[in-house]
Formats: sequence, structure tokens, C-alpha cells
Amino acid sequence: MTCENPDFSFASKKPGTYSAPTIDNIFVQEWKIHHVDSKTRTPWKTKSGGYLEVLFHLPWNLVQRVISSTYEPEELANMPEGFDIRGLRGYSVMNIPEDKIGGLEFHRIRHEIIYSLGGEVEWRFEDVYGKMKEILLSGDKVIYFPPLIKHDYWTPKNSGGSLGVFCNTLFNPLDKITQDTYSAEIFEGLKKKFEN
Repeated sequence: MTCENPDFSFASKKPGTYSAPTIDNIFVQEWKIHHVDSKTRTPWKTKSGGYLEVLFHLPWNLVQRVISSTYEPEELANMPEGFDIRGLRGYSVMNIPEDKIGGLEFHRIRHEIIYSLGGEVEWRFEDVYGKMKEILLSGDKVIYFPPLIKHDYWTPKNSGGSLGVFCNTLFNPLDKITQDTYSAEIFEGLKKKFEN
């Protein structure tokens, strides 16, 4: 197994020591993300003369789903020796073009919270049992979803969507195996293991 061409064969294996989450484990909460509210938009000038900008503020009941999430030992064992994937990370996906679909992937370790940074983003989720759910992400919603849920997203026409992500994994950008991201094709192979 190399960093450039990792062996992802484990990604299509049915979990042996835990139950796969379902669509019912996705949680949506109405929530105003701080910087979306124009009345209290940051940055604020501080006593130091610098500017404070709130990147996000999320309700505890959602954050605890990520912070308190279980790292399954059988999944951690697939990471390279000496690399600890556990941690906290936040990132944004800005100005999603209308004619593109993002995601088309799933994770085996990562729990995610997604929130709008402007516009709208349509999400489609699918669990290993074939159940699907679509959710329109806008400035008043925050969505949590667990591992083993395939997800795709796109921007509806004329909505100019951008989103933020808060998750419980770290990664080495030079080593694909640490990214804990697997294709829709691998997901289809995993789903077949749940047909019996």
C-alpha cells in the first residue's frame, strides 16, 4: 500500500463489530449561524484594535455528536501506523457552481456537521440499506450525519451556495488513506454486503 495508490479494499467490507448507521441517524436542527445574521455580523473591533471574526457557533446537542462520537477500533486499524486520525477540523466549500455535484462519497470514521455559509445547497444522503433522504441546507439549518452514509450535494439554480463543515477527523493531504473518503462505486459494493 502506498500514499499515491492506497489499497481501499477494506472500505467495502461490512463492519464486523458494530452496526452501520442509517438515514434515521441524520439529525437536522433549525439554527441561525452567527455570521449569516446581518444584524450581528462579525468582525467586531476588539480592545486590542484587531478584529474578531466568529467562524461558526453551533449548538451543543450537535457538537457533542461529533466530539463524543465513537471511533471504532476496526476502522482505526485501517489507518497507517503512527497516524492518529482522531481530532477536530473545520473547513469551507465556497461558491459551488450550479452545474457540479460534490461529495459522491462516504466515510468510515468521520462524523460531520454541515451548515450554510450563504445561498442554498441541496444534499442527498443514502445509507447502506438503500434508504435515501434529501435535505435543502440554507442559513437556518444545521445537519449532522454519521459515517457510512453516502452523500452528494449541489447548488440549486441561482442560489450561489457555500457551506461549512465541522468534523472529527484529521488527515495528511499527501496520504489518501488518511482522508477517510471513499467513492460512490465502493459504497455500492458495501451496500451489496447488506442485502442478506
